Amino acid sequence: MVGKAVCLGWLALLGLLPVWSQDGTTGEPSNWYEAYQAPGDRPRGLAFDGTYLWSNDFGAMKLYRHRVDSNLTVVETYDLTDRYNDLTWDGQSLYAIQWGRVDKLELPGPEVTRSWSRPAEFHHMHGLAWNGTYLLTAHVSTQIYEHQLDEAFTILQTYEHSDNSGGMTWDGQYLYVVSTMTHSITKLSLEGGQATAVARYCTPGPVPTGIAWDGQHFWVADDATNKIYKILEFQEDRCDSTDIVLEPGTTTTPLSGRVDGNLVLTAAQSPYLLQGTLEVAPGATLTIEPGTTIYAASPEAAIMVRGALSAVGTQDAPIVLTHANANETWHGLRLESAAGPNVIEFVKMLYAGIGILDSPVVVRYSHLRYNSGIGAFFYTDFSDSLIIEGNTIAYTFGAGINVSALQQDELQGHMRGSVVVRYNHFTFAGPVDLGNYSQWSGRAIVTNNIIDNEFGVSISLGSTPWFSVNENFMDIVDTGIGVGSSVESTRTQEIRRNLIRSCQSSAIPMFFAGGGPESEYRLHENTVIRAQYVSSIQQDPAAPTSVTIVFTDNNFIDAPLIGGIPNHPVDGSNNWWGSMPEEEVVNWHQDAPGYGSVQVLPVRTEPVPVGYVTGVLSDATGKPLVGATVQLQGTSFTTKTAVDGTFFLAADAGQYVLEVRDRQEAEPPVTAGVVVVPADLTTCGTADGQVSCATPITGVAANDPVPAAAYLQQNYPNPFNPTTAIPFVLPRRGRVTLKVFNVLGREVATLVDKELGPGKHVVVFDGKDLASGLYFYKLQAGRFVGVKKMMLLK
Repeated sequence: MVGKAVCLGWLALLGLLPVWSQDGTTGEPSNWYEAYQAPGDRPRGLAFDGTYLWSNDFGAMKLYRHRVDSNLTVVETYDLTDRYNDLTWDGQSLYAIQWGRVDKLELPGPEVTRSWSRPAEFHHMHGLAWNGTYLLTAHVSTQIYEHQLDEAFTILQTYEHSDNSGGMTWDGQYLYVVSTMTHSITKLSLEGGQATAVARYCTPGPVPTGIAWDGQHFWVADDATNKIYKILEFQEDRCDSTDIVLEPGTTTTPLSGRVDGNLVLTAAQSPYLLQGTLEVAPGATLTIEPGTTIYAASPEAAIMVRGALSAVGTQDAPIVLTHANANETWHGLRLESAAGPNVIEFVKMLYAGIGILDSPVVVRYSHLRYNSGIGAFFYTDFSDSLIIEGNTIAYTFGAGINVSALQQDELQGHMRGSVVVRYNHFTFAGPVDLGNYSQWSGRAIVTNNIIDNEFGVSISLGSTPWFSVNENFMDIVDTGIGVGSSVESTRTQEIRRNLIRSCQSSAIPMFFAGGGPESEYRLHENTVIRAQYVSSIQQDPAAPTSVTIVFTDNNFIDAPLIGGIPNHPVDGSNNWWGSMPEEEVVNWHQDAPGYGSVQVLPVRTEPVPVGYVTGVLSDATGKPLVGATVQLQGTSFTTKTAVDGTFFLAADAGQYVLEVRDRQEAEPPVTAGVVVVPADLTTCGTADGQVSCATPITGVAANDPVPAAAYLQQNYPNPFNPTTAIPFVLPRRGRVTLKVFNVLGREVATLVDKELGPGKHVVVFDGKDLASGLYFYKLQAGRFVGVKKMMLLK
């Protein structure tokens, strides 16, 4: 259980504490690659023109031309008018690809001199390469197309590639494709009209988004680490040090065939080697006990459940479903018309997803990594529930969670039950996509999730006539909460108390293709910080939609414009627009075509008094507090921690006691003081088992007992960018110095040089003016001298 509450007296906004570190970029320098800091904040796409390396900044919409030297020096920066996923060079011109279009760019400018668009094939396009004769494009899933550069952009050949496709490049003989799912480079031969994998190599970062060949070396851009890597030597071994693969010589229990009764897989007989498909027949039950490991022997391996499934591990003994071979995907876990009960809890699934078809399922406290996430499709009239809570879903391609009730051809899918998505942490994953092409009458509840570094629409709602999307945190995302409606509803749809920060496009876009005058959408008490638009509201001209849209009591900071359906009023009043004067707010909405239907007056002069609390909690040993209840005492504001210990909640501004109660223990809760600030993010975490929050505390938390001796604690977060907290404890009042040194021993900052009283102290170090690298911090208090290391990563 976590230790006693900590009383802090410092003010900082740290953002979400990191829950991931990449060994190759946070440890010692590698001997198989060189790392360069990307000039922008989201590198996607690389190309080499024979002299210079080009990189594309997806976030800032900029194009950089680099000299291939020891610093990868930027010699020219160009502004783009669109966000592109990949680049290529045909010997004369630069080409760029986005979701639905390929542009030919001429310099200087760059000026788009020609564009090709084929909506049927260009939905979710990600890769682009020139093979000396033809242009190759890649779908984010498995298709690669070869095009002729005519008006129709004719597809001459379609190749199937078993891995998802990111950036691409051609070395004169082979096509190289980077994958965000397996964080690898696949070398493909296109001989004989087939895409044949010749080899697979590792990439230094987990989210490779671009690759280029300069005639001697390959270069790889990575969205997660914000770096560009020069590959010195290909690595073919395990690409992820945390991966679990079958070691040579391990004795396994074979697993395959059909289960007609009840089958129990145990840790004692583990590990199992899954060969082909294990099919659980209707009426049969598959039970997987804690600590059981199942390895997939081939990419075609799968567990197909048509009866019932109980895969329930524990935090200390999770169930592991993975592949036998390093970096290899497999078909994963499938539940098809499985009456259940079906429970998946404390399962670690690698390189495969969970597919659900007409089955009630609970997925709880599990970790899905490098996979296709969770897909649930309902082809029948379905009244049960789908509950997805407390999971970590990382590095997926496509949707992290995709739920649809399909009505097409002879399918009559109708989702009447509830879909609950809560307490999850999505990182570098696809979006939460609910309801597309669907007939729904059940409720969709999306609450207390953290979604960071996401591509696509973070939370997508289509044809869901009854939803509530409350208290979610979206940070560094392409699009926030997307609403698309084609059905009538007499219920009020609610989007409330969400925090959307650093949104590349529209924070809350809305599109109406149907519906009726009874439909009402209320978006209130949300905070949007830095977005291209607050919302772009559109309507299909052929649809008889006349909905009520209310954007009121929100905080909008560096996020101009609420879009409006022409001639249909939108209530955008009583919002706070940060430092933007009222006159400018009014002019923004009156001057833009089609936006005059938004009523923005009155404009608030102060923020709506709603703030947010997030953090990562663990016990004294560093183990995440999975499923722990986090609550502000005396309020109804409650959340639970995910499998990685993260949590997020919203609350009225004010001073509270944060209460953390481990779900597995009946001890009194651990508490810490917290001040919730309007339109701001308070960060909480644990250091040495003690709960602390990065906010000023004024008497609401108990004081720590006086320690017997001074000691210096590890900074958190670590690695950090650019701020970190350094905690230390003093047994008595005395003179204290706290200094920071670089690896050469030179002093770079004095953080404390004064007399301090006994108890715990926390000091914030800001490294914004320093270069990335290793630093040391030294505490001297009387005879005590303590030194620790910390890593600054920008």
